[in-house]
Amino acid sequence: MKQLYLYADETGNTGENLFDKSQPYFWNGVLISEFDFDKKYGKQVDKLCENLRVEELHANELGITRINSISRFLQNFVNQKGVKLHFVQIEKEFALKLKLFDYFFDPGINKGISLHHYAFRALRISLSLYFTHFIEEAQLKLFWQIYKKPTLKMYLELFSEIRDKIMNQESYTKIKYDKRATEVLLDALEYAILEPGEFIGQIQQDYDLPNAISMSLLTISITNLYKDEEVEIVSVIHDTQKDYGKALKEVHKYIKVWQPSFDLTDHLLDIKKTNIYKSNLDLVNSKESKGIQVIDIILWLMKKSLQDKKELHGDIDALVKTAIKKSTISNITYNGYLQEAEKIRQWSSIPLSQEQNRVAKENLAFFNEQSKLSISKSKSSSDAV
Repeated sequence: MKQLYLYADETGNTGENLFDKSQPYFWNGVLISEFDFDKKYGKQVDKLCENLRVEELHANELGITRINSISRFLQNFVNQKGVKLHFVQIEKEFALKLKLFDYFFDPGINKGISLHHYAFRALRISLSLYFTHFIEEAQLKLFWQIYKKPTLKMYLELFSEIRDKIMNQESYTKIKYDKRATEVLLDALEYAILEPGEFIGQIQQDYDLPNAISMSLLTISITNLYKDEEVEIVSVIHDTQKDYGKALKEVHKYIKVWQPSFDLTDHLLDIKKTNIYKSNLDLVNSKESKGIQVIDIILWLMKKSLQDKKELHGDIDALVKTAIKKSTISNITYNGYLQEAEKIRQWSSIPLSQEQNRVAKENLAFFNEQSKLSISKSKSSSDAV
């Protein structure tokens, strides 16, 4: 069986400051090797460091000129048979909008939304994307305050603002009006405003930050990348993370075993058990791993090329083109969700059989009735008080 060694690093970390305009994205990159990269190429990387008169390869310290001088060597490493790359891109503010959606739309808490709207991936993507159009930075910042230290006053202010925006959405010219999505959102918001006690107990944790979200997506993406091969991952190392290392390790420990499906037709409870990972995540100082040093430089260059649109030349340009050729990318971004929405539109245009249509209508009517009953009970309780 093929054995894999993973070397990961990140860039764009601003911790709990998700509104840093200079770093709107968080990136994670992993070098995937069918051999122990540190053992095979350790001496060669040490030689590069010696020539550059540095203790380790670190992109921010080396800069473009010195990276260019070693780009041919790095390109050779990446081009080796048995080496792949994977990158994760998280758009911080968009990811927070999705967290806000989850905060009040989870049907385990919000009885004003039917289970099928949230549980089925295709519906959840469509509804959450529609919802994000009404959320601006002011609402996000208020939510982030509430999520860290909730108060009833701020909570009601936030959800009343969002409700008013959705009710008066004609001012949002970029949004194509969706009657049913609007009804579903307003029903859920109505319940959230009537029953605030159900929600404000949710408190922000390190697992909600881009670092942990990225680690979760990275772990799942690697599994999917090798779903048709017999492999085992025997080593996963990540550059030392002082502030959020515990969260990264705990997320990886769980997600490496239990993973949700990303198919559009799947249900939220379609969790599969995997056994591809034979190792827990280890946090290692980059000085101790040549693989981490190499992915640090490649990740830095990929960010400049793909995000910053910086024009690269010479050997660096050749290195980035090779890296792109050998890599795959997963993301949580607004544009990524638009692409998913287009897939959903094409998929939903496939006609249902008469029987499928009948069953779908019956289920929809049942779930909607349950949501209406929950809202009605909340209103009755509120009126009684």
